[in-house]
Amino acid sequence: MNFATIRAALQAGIYKVINPFVRLLIKLGFTPNAVTLTGLLLNIGVAIVFIVGGEEGNRGDLRYVGWGGALILFAGLFDMLDGQVARLGNMKSTYGAMFDSVLDRYSELFTFLGICY
Repeated sequence: MNFATIRAALQAGIYKVINPFVRLLIKLGFTPNAVTLTGLLLNIGVAIVFIVGGEEGNRGDLRYVGWGGALILFAGLFDMLDGQVARLGNMKSTYGAMFDSVLDRYSELFTFLGICY
């Protein structure tokens, strides 16, 4: 079994799990760009959680690291969802692909700034 086969199997499994949620988002009228923007806002929330944890002065307390890590995973889910909303909702566009890529970089920036604080 090669890498491409394993990747395709994993991707099919993940999409099988998230596609019902994607269809719900489409039915509710969410656009891929709205999902992308939500992911950015969640990553800003991640940075805030890490900064608040650093400002508490109790750096040995790992609650903030746990909450920040959970939010990173949740925000990462939105990065997967936006592309799938575009594909299943037939809303693919060059602008949307660029918007997603740029906001992904900003999301990473905010996350790393929060961690480094």
